[in-house]
Amino acid sequence: MTTTLNTITRDLNDLPTLRRYFGLWLEGSYEGEGHYRSNLKAIGAANERQLRAFIISQFSRFMAFEHQCSVGHAQKCIVKAVDADALAAFTMELMDDALEFYTLHATAAA
Repeated sequence: MTTTLNTITRDLNDLPTLRRYFGLWLEGSYEGEGHYRSNLKAIGAANERQLRAFIISQFSRFMAFEHQCSVGHAQKCIVKAVDADALAAFTMELMDDALEFYTLHATAAA
């Protein structure tokens, strides 16, 4: 039987693909225009600590959506699947992606 932890672990072994799909999440492809605009606003207003918290929250929501589970369960699976240093590095990559998303889209959305 395949568990949520197994499928999340599998997904986390393909980080380039996962980053692309998370980028689509930020762009509103999953939850629509309102999500896109709220993401732009949150990213643009965030300092580094706030951006990190935002990314962790949104990535957990994204994984919960993808794996049809609760956000808390998705977050627990992510933490179990990846060691702390790799998770911190991946979070930084997602933060960089979010800032690039903001740079590319902020003027277009204004």
